[in-house]
Amino acid sequence: MFDGAASARVDIPAVDGKSWHVQLRQPLGPLFTRATYRVGFAIRASKPRLANVRLQSADAPYRTAINQTFEVTTGWTHVSFDWAPAVSVTDPFLGFNLGQDTGTVWVDNT
Repeated sequence: MFDGAASARVDIPAVDGKSWHVQLRQPLGPLFTRATYRVGFAIRASKPRLANVRLQSADAPYRTAINQTFEVTTGWTHVSFDWAPAVSVTDPFLGFNLGQDTGTVWVDNT
């Protein structure tokens, strides 16, 4: 059974209307068009909330390969997305925009 013992914990004491001001991010290798990718993770929060996951370039012009908003509950939920990028991204990161609400969010690899 998945217990999240190695999860990243993000405590959010205040928000300012910009969800990306609270962001958990991981650099990745390049993403190419004509390829299909899958991103998967487990997530939970201290109270139900919306979160956003993005794969985008770290530098301008900030090309976005995936941008998905989803609901997070108080129990561990396994989330995965398959996608084929419309643009190649040479310097991507996987980012979780968590600043929609106060509270605590846990994110883990599945």
